[in-house]
Amino acid sequence: MADSAEALSVLNIVKRYGDHLVLPGVSLSVGAREIVCLLGPSGCGKSTLAKIAASLLEPDDGTVRVNGVPVTAPDANRFMIFQEQDQIFPWKTALGNVTFPLRLDGVPDWRARGIETLREVGLEAAAEKYPHQLSGGMRQRVALARAFAMRPSVLIMDEPFASVDASLRFDLQDLLVRLVAEHSQAVLFVTHEIDESIRLAERIVVMSDDGAVTGEHTVPIDRPRDARSPVGSRLAHALFEQLSEHPSR
Repeated sequence: MADSAEALSVLNIVKRYGDHLVLPGVSLSVGAREIVCLLGPSGCGKSTLAKIAASLLEPDDGTVRVNGVPVTAPDANRFMIFQEQDQIFPWKTALGNVTFPLRLDGVPDWRARGIETLREVGLEAAAEKYPHQLSGGMRQRVALARAFAMRPSVLIMDEPFASVDASLRFDLQDLLVRLVAEHSQAVLFVTHEIDESIRLAERIVVMSDDGAVTGEHTVPIDRPRDARSPVGSRLAHALFEQLSEHPSR
């Protein structure tokens, strides 16, 4: 269950590329310990909105707030994970990757926190291994550990599990849910997969191909979740119907 306070708010976000309007004034919020999935067709502006939420891209209009405070530049309260497995440094060990931002931020117990977080994701034994010695799923666990070790208020994730197979994806989804419950992050999770959004989210925000928000759905299923349960199947059908009304460009 999410806290009532909004850890992340994006308000009336407008973004254009030249004459092309990508985001026509989008608003959403995410509370602490809440996973909100941003679901929509390819090319609808999901990744653009995620980058704006992380202050990695500047909007043409609108406001991003973190814990109620307007923000315009990246900060330690937000951490973004991208889709690519190669986002971790190939020349650093798993522990070196996890502790790199901690050391930059001047965290005094950086090594202990790094080892603790690797233990939380089941990779303590692989602390001194390099990325080329790790499987794709293990590399994604390192990326998760690096994000959670920083203890940001907000975690922004742009289809981070798209490059792993289905069984590993389920494991990573379950791991993310557990870490969020333990660390109280607010998570904005971009996906185009209906089942993934149902497995992960407290709320699902649906975008159309013109970048507008066309609906929001609360997921009324206890954890651990089965997206193919009767309730999940009805929600999946409703989401599919809504997405079908707004096909990708």
